[in-house]
Amino acid sequence: MVEHVYGIIDSKLQFLDFQIKKIIENNLGNLPKEISNEDAFFPEHLQNLPDDNRILDSLEAYSRNISLLLLMRTTLTYLSAETAFFLLTNDKYMDFDEKQLRTILEEAIYDQASNDLDNIIQRAMIKLTMNN
Repeated sequence: MVEHVYGIIDSKLQFLDFQIKKIIENNLGNLPKEISNEDAFFPEHLQNLPDDNRILDSLEAYSRNISLLLLMRTTLTYLSAETAFFLLTNDKYMDFDEKQLRTILEEAIYDQASNDLDNIIQRAMIKLTMNN
């Protein structure tokens, strides 16, 4: 399950990267391939952006989405894979901010680990009574 969730997250990240590049290309023109420290990095027309900042708002939304996906990817374990999969379904993870999502994933890990421990202890006790 973990590999599938990693695949879903990676696919979403690649698609977001593609969309961001298209937004930049369509609205701002092609940017240089390498970032330099010079002020000349940004094309002249960037200073003439519309006042409504729609482009920047779009990029900010993409950035938030990427941040949440990276959080899920870095905290993903076999203990949280089922919860992560549910959150990825219909982009449910977008309903939460980073702190909330981190807490949800931590609770998923704790809950699953507790269940696993309970199951391990129960199986061990059954095994011990069968051996007596």
